[in-house]
Amino acid sequence: MNDMRNRVQAIAHKILDVTETLVDRMAAPPAPPTPVAVTRRLLANRFRVWELCANKACRRSQCCRGEPLNCLRYGLPVMPDALAGLLKMRHPRKRRRRLPARAETC
Repeated sequence: MNDMRNRVQAIAHKILDVTETLVDRMAAPPAPPTPVAVTRRLLANRFRVWELCANKACRRSQCCRGEPLNCLRYGLPVMPDALAGLLKMRHPRKRRRRLPARAETC
């Protein structure tokens, strides 16, 4: 009788394992993170930075048409500091280039 009980429990555990595996496969995978360029373009369009952009295509279409970082470079000086800090995102895989050391002038 114990053998039968143990066998039923083993089968029940296997069924539960298979069910959990199927449920895990059916669950939607997590959404990939939004690329930085897309976020920059959305922000440039949201804050209408294209009005200040030097690119004529941006002003004509009334949205960012080129590299969004270029549009944001024109708009960053006129934005509040807190907002400008949020926009200064960079791609995690890109290395930051160091600026050349400035000569101190007195």
